[in-house]
Amino acid sequence: MQKNNIKVLFTTNLGIFKFHEVNRDFTTAESKNRIKKIAENMRQRGVLPIPIIVTKNKLYVVDGQHRLNAAMEAGLGIYYIIDENIPETAKGIFDAAKVMNLSLIHI
Repeated sequence: MQKNNIKVLFTTNLGIFKFHEVNRDFTTAESKNRIKKIAENMRQRGVLPIPIIVTKNKLYVVDGQHRLNAAMEAGLGIYYIIDENIPETAKGIFDAAKVMNLSLIHI
């Protein structure tokens, strides 16, 4: 069994993160509205306690692109977790994001 040491990190340097072509389209009207609402919430309450998930080397966003965009819009930092087990390929990122999004449905 593989043991993961999960570390939650924080940064205000949001330019370190990258989006991959397999990320959801966050330029739609629905996504822009969602980002705006999250950013308003962040301005009122501060940084969100829910970290985004990124890959190890290139820091591709796997989960949390709306939160990251909202943090950029609000001018605040963000918590993040580097998942060293996610391959930095289109398939690796897509498959990991799919699993994460499916598991959230059951919460």
